[in-house]
Amino acid sequence: MADKKKGYVPIYRTIQDNWIWKSEEPFDHRSAWIDLLLIVNHKEGKICIKEHLQTIRAGQKWTSYRTLAKRWNWSVGRVRRYINLLKSDGMILTDETPSGTLLTIVNWDVFAIQQNTTRHTDEHTDRHTSEHTDGHTDGHITIMDKNGNNAKEWKKEKADSFFEPPTGGGEWQ
Repeated sequence: MADKKKGYVPIYRTIQDNWIWKSEEPFDHRSAWIDLLLIVNHKEGKICIKEHLQTIRAGQKWTSYRTLAKRWNWSVGRVRRYINLLKSDGMILTDETPSGTLLTIVNWDVFAIQQNTTRHTDEHTDRHTSEHTDGHTDGHITIMDKNGNNAKEWKKEKADSFFEPPTGGGEWQ
């Protein structure tokens, strides 16, 4: 489990478009883990597998060991051993079928930043400054977690830059 006292760094999926991510060098364990976090669904979606419509939730990816081996420049056996290592540590779950493997990141919500965070932050900021005028209207904002608890407070300028996607042509996914 992540140590919340150390904070976190959001990584935009557009990093995969950068030359450094597209290197032909084989991935190591760390970059393969980050890649899994980047390629899983960020929201629920549907795909057709062998004429059956399947719902893939956020934090899941329908793939195959062969596809990951090609992506990471590894052998299929190395991918299988790595996935088994992640499973044994409780980091992922798998559902293997003859037509592919459903990977599920355990505790996906720990890693995910929802797209509506900026909207929620703005709504909360407006409510916070209008309802709680205890001298706390000096440009601070409060980030609420999914249960409505105070998760973090920032100066507004830092929070605005934190929640904006990077510039440079990529879409915020």
